[in-house]
Amino acid sequence: MYSKGFTLIEVLLSVTLGIFLLASMGNMYILLQKNYSKQESLMLVQENMRIVSMMIMRDFARRCPNVHFKISAYLNGFSICHGRVNYFLENKALYKKEIGHAKTEIIDHVDAMEIKYTVIEQNNYSEKIAEAITDWSLVKGISIAYSLHYSDQIKKGFIYAKAPE
Repeated sequence: MYSKGFTLIEVLLSVTLGIFLLASMGNMYILLQKNYSKQESLMLVQENMRIVSMMIMRDFARRCPNVHFKISAYLNGFSICHGRVNYFLENKALYKKEIGHAKTEIIDHVDAMEIKYTVIEQNNYSEKIAEAITDWSLVKGISIAYSLHYSDQIKKGFIYAKAPE
């Protein structure tokens, strides 16, 4: 004769399976939340880098070709010095220093940056570093390539600006 209801084994198996499913869903939620936080932080760093790049290019647009950008590359980054402003990488951060003022950290998590200039010579465009440019009136644009390192992720970006005509 059959009884109505569940046996003890069926109830225990159902409860165990339910606990396992709830634990899995909770673990997945925590992992997704951590990943979202990392991505959001990295996105903020990238957006800050775009703003900084635009600031550097705005300075370039105001001063080029009348002011020579002095750029010196070194193992861990670069330094741009023009007029009263100096941008440089130090300890994985980009700094800005104006003459007579203390250095200001603009953005951190920067592994490397590279700046090249688009030059037109004999109707041909080419990319050059600052040291290779002899006539700054031939400069038609600036490109900034950068690498950001945040947590366990590395993101690379590229920005280009055309010089004013």
